[in-house]
Amino acid sequence: MRGTLVTGVAVALAVALAGCTFTVRGPDDVVVTETPDTSEADAAALAAEWAAEYETFVAEYGAEAVGIELTDDDARAAAAAAADRSWQRLQEQFPDAVRPAAQFVAWTTDTPDPESPLVRCLEDAGIVIDRGTDENGESSGIGWSAEASEQMLAAFVCVDVAYPHRPKNLPVFLDWVWNYNTHFLRPCLEAHGLPQEPIPDHDEYITASIGWAVHWSEDWETDMGAEPDPAVAADCRYRQ
Repeated sequence: MRGTLVTGVAVALAVALAGCTFTVRGPDDVVVTETPDTSEADAAALAAEWAAEYETFVAEYGAEAVGIELTDDDARAAAAAAADRSWQRLQEQFPDAVRPAAQFVAWTTDTPDPESPLVRCLEDAGIVIDRGTDENGESSGIGWSAEASEQMLAAFVCVDVAYPHRPKNLPVFLDWVWNYNTHFLRPCLEAHGLPQEPIPDHDEYITASIGWAVHWSEDWETDMGAEPDPAVAADCRYRQ
């Protein structure tokens, strides 16, 4: 099991919803292996076109998903159900494992501090934490991995039971994400010369995402060693 606790919020999917964590890559992941032969005027015109398209999208769908907050009782119930599902998956790997006695302590934030209770819980269990830093020496994220059964059980206690992310109303959230990708983000990427594979239709996408039966991400380029193109990220409103 590997975990990444990212500082900053990626477009729409870097939040844990009902125990499911979805991640959309941010500007630092945008790679373009070939630079289009366009003038500055053409680039400015393209940026202006997609700025207008974004305003049109926001006018109809909003800049962020709304109506996704659950009451505390509903959030606790959703987190408990998500923990049950995580335990079922864990027990498939370790049939003889005994579920640890653990209780909810507190919600963890979407951008946990390197010294947060969740991180301390993992470290106390012997799990090595990778504290990443950016070029300015600032924290850029927290990563960890667990493979042995003891560490997997400890990670389950810390991440799924004691300090889970607060769940949201997943169908409402995914509805906004589907519209964002369908009506703005992916058309914008294609307009910038990055062809995209289609995502499932609305109902299939929501159902499959909740059931962990679908996986997709934006298509940038296959050469991950290429330099990122921040202009594409800016025009297409990639946000951390």
